[in-house]
Order: sequence, then structure tokens, then C-alpha cells
Amino acid sequence: LHTSGGRTAAHSTRVRLDPHNFATWRGLSRIAGGRGVIADTGYGVGGAHEPGADWLNETNLRARVADGVVALSHASPPADWAERVRRLRVRLPRTVDCLETSHS
Repeated sequence: LHTSGGRTAAHSTRVRLDPHNFATWRGLSRIAGGRGVIADTGYGVGGAHEPGADWLNETNLRARVADGVVALSHASPPADWAERVRRLRVRLPRTVDCLETSHS
């Protein structure tokens, strides 16, 4: 399941912090049959800010992996993105395999 539209909240159990939008990462993962969620960070359209520190924070990433996030799309990552992700990846728990279901 892909959360198209950006403005996702890495630091929250809720996908977006918009008023009246109470969808959670875990809830979306459940709806997707446990196959995982791709978090779309957006690309700054409509006044949205570019994502940054929240999606590179190990505590946030651990929490989102626990909620079923398996991937992240980022349109304009910082120059050192690949190196930062490489360092984080080895410290994060393994995500659910998108080809497996929680019922397997």
C-alpha cells in the first residue's frame, strides 16, 4: 500500500496530522493484509515542507517499521541521503517481506 500525497508523519502513529484524518500506519498495514506500507514523503507541493530529519531518525524509523512501513519514497533527498540510509539500515529491524502475508 502506498501513501501517495506526501506530508507523512514519521514521528507519529498517524500517517498524516491533518485534522479529521486519523489513519494510522498500523491500520493501513492491516488493511493491506500485512504486506507493508510505502511511506510517501512528498516533494513540497502546496506549501508542504521537504521531509528531512523525521524520516532519518532511527527511533521514528523503528516505530514505523513496527507499524508495517517497509519502504520510503523521497523525491528530493539531501545530498548525503544514501550514506545516511546505509548507516541506518544495519541498525533497523528487518521489514516484513512484501511477498508474504501475515497469514502465511
